[in-house]
Amino acid sequence: MGTSEPGPLITHKPHMRHHAISKGTAMKFTTQQFAILGLMLTSACSPEIGSERWCSKMDETPKGEWSLNDAKAYAKHCVFADEEAE
Repeated sequence: MGTSEPGPLITHKPHMRHHAISKGTAMKFTTQQFAILGLMLTSACSPEIGSERWCSKMDETPKGEWSLNDAKAYAKHCVFADEEAE
């Protein structure tokens, strides 16, 4: 008489069978939700590039933390825009 091995999803505790599949998937889904939430929160709070609020924020940010795009936008909207207004 041969014994049959249980399949990969069958455990000794039948009521726990779904945990073998959903634990990793649920963890990944939760991580994705936090990532999306974080992006939404940071983008919603950022002032519009070139606005007075953005220029003030950039003045307070150490220059070493600026990206190349930040520096270009700062020069265009905050430095040269002031000279054109005069």
